[in-house]
Amino acid sequence: MEAPFAKWFVGGKINIAYNCLDRHLEGWRKNKAAIIWEGEPGDSRVMTYQELHREVCKFANVLKGQGVVKGDRVAIYMPMIPEAAIAMLACARIGAIHSVVFGGFSANALQDRIDDAEARLVITADGGYRGGEVVALKAKVDEALKETPGVQRVVVVRRTNTAVEMQAGRDVWWHELMETASEQCRAEALDAEHPLFLLYTSGSTGKPKGIVHTTGGYLLGITVTARWIFDLNETDDLLVHRRHRLGHRPHLHRLRPARQRRHDRDVRGRADLPDSPAASGR
Repeated sequence: MEAPFAKWFVGGKINIAYNCLDRHLEGWRKNKAAIIWEGEPGDSRVMTYQELHREVCKFANVLKGQGVVKGDRVAIYMPMIPEAAIAMLACARIGAIHSVVFGGFSANALQDRIDDAEARLVITADGGYRGGEVVALKAKVDEALKETPGVQRVVVVRRTNTAVEMQAGRDVWWHELMETASEQCRAEALDAEHPLFLLYTSGSTGKPKGIVHTTGGYLLGITVTARWIFDLNETDDLLVHRRHRLGHRPHLHRLRPARQRRHDRDVRGRADLPDSPAASGR
């Protein structure tokens, strides 16, 4: 049986980061909240479109400085923090293809997905919070990369202040790279059919299978879903818990809220009931 192999807007040029951010910077919307984020320990951040654009451009330049070019694959193994959205949009801005791996997966599961994608760079954090506990993400990355020689760089976000081992010549801190990064980064004009990201199955029935989503088709899909299914409007908030069973966050992945000119209220951590033990311990 032949696969359907659908294609969208063949011959067209587009960049999702531009659609989500740049086109909103000329008027009043640049000062509107794009992301409202709440962390499990009680910390919070609000980022406007302009602020998010600046951070995305800076990290896009960081990726370029680490040797990432159009078509390269980048693995993202992070807690659910704003830097995860920044990393995804930065990859899209320069035409790198990213693969988000759920932070609850084991080192072996991470290794499988890094190897299959042939990722050359991994973005992670020292750790993340989940259910009142600290998840040691960097330690899992270190374990996964023992058998993954293709990864040349690991960019680490300082989230939990957990002591981690930083391998000289490979591991670098996010905040140190961002300090000197330029705020100017032109969005790459990409073919509508340029691969945007890889999303892997859970692997519960065998070897994980990666699905390639392309730029134009994915942007169209999330746009019509926001309009026709959720009926999202300018003044709407979207309360979301960015925990997909495969680690992917489609509402924020292409910053659909920005594409629809709303803002995204993002709750980080486990979706506990108010009277649950984990909730009472936050």
